[in-house]
Amino acid sequence: MTLIQKIRLSERYGVHFYVISALFSIAAAIVCFFYPVAIPVCITMKLLCIPVILYLCESFQNKHTIYFYLNLGISKIEYYLIPVVTEFSFFIALITISCCIGNVVR
Repeated sequence: MTLIQKIRLSERYGVHFYVISALFSIAAAIVCFFYPVAIPVCITMKLLCIPVILYLCESFQNKHTIYFYLNLGISKIEYYLIPVVTEFSFFIALITISCCIGNVVR
C-alpha cells in the first residue's frame, strides 16, 4: 500500500479529526490574515489542540473500528499519525497562504 493510498484511506477513518481540525485551521488562517503577528500563537494552539482532538475522536469512536483498518495493512502508529501529519501540513500551508495574501492586500 503506497503513502497516497494510506492517506486516502485515512480520510475514511479520520473524517472526524479532519473536520474538527479544519475548522480550527480556517479560523487560525482568518486571524493570521488580519494579524500576522499571531502566527506563533496559532501554531502553539494547534500543537496543543492536536492531542485533545485526537483523544476526543478516539474516545467517541467505535472500539472495533481500528481492527478493520489494521487488517487492511495500516499499522497502529500510521492509524494515528497519518491524519495528524496530513492535517498539520494543510494547516501550515493555509497559514502561509493566508499571511502572504494578507501582506499583499495591506
